[in-house]
Amino acid sequence: MKIDLHVHTKYSRDGMSSPTKMVKAAKAKGLDGLAITDHNTTRAWEEALTVARKLGLELILGEEIKVTHSDGKTGEILAYFLQEEIPKGDFHRVMDRIKEQGAIAIVAHPFDPYRPFHNIEKAIRKIHGIEGFNSRSPFSSYNVQAKEFAHKHRLVTTAGSDAHTKWEVGNAWTEMEAEGLDGIRKAILKGQTVLQGKKANHLVHVFSTLAKTRLIGHF
Repeated sequence: MKIDLHVHTKYSRDGMSSPTKMVKAAKAKGLDGLAITDHNTTRAWEEALTVARKLGLELILGEEIKVTHSDGKTGEILAYFLQEEIPKGDFHRVMDRIKEQGAIAIVAHPFDPYRPFHNIEKAIRKIHGIEGFNSRSPFSSYNVQAKEFAHKHRLVTTAGSDAHTKWEVGNAWTEMEAEGLDGIRKAILKGQTVLQGKKANHLVHVFSTLAKTRLIGHF
């Protein structure tokens, strides 16, 4: 199966496309499914689920949650297979909520200096893995560093487009031998994943910036 594990909709402050368009884009790109991981919100879930079921795609209910460490530094956790929204906040509190829901915790773009995950060494015992390939990371070396770190610490790795527009969906995906959501979940936890994809054009960041300012509408 090919699953894009990092997708944002218009419900993320810097997202541009509706849940419907993001799911349809995944289908058009030949993916078997995707994870909706909006920033600190789950408002896209209902619409995305409806469309995914009609198209026969697997949809992972997720969220990209901003966490804050005791020293005030921050990072972002991709939580997969959630049952309900988790508010952003203290790292340990967020991780406890993820565990309570039986969800999977993956550190997003851990070594991208523009959006790093601070204190990752201290977080290793609580996370399941890290994002080994993120299409929006500006330089390939950041993804290489993530893979090397994961290998050293025996962490699971995943890949995702980090799409904020419908055109970016499928720029990267996680490939695995699995059936259904339960099979996908088990494959990720066992580290039975193959990371695939390409870097996004740097211009995609322009759309995200414009989205934040609301100078252009959704499409």
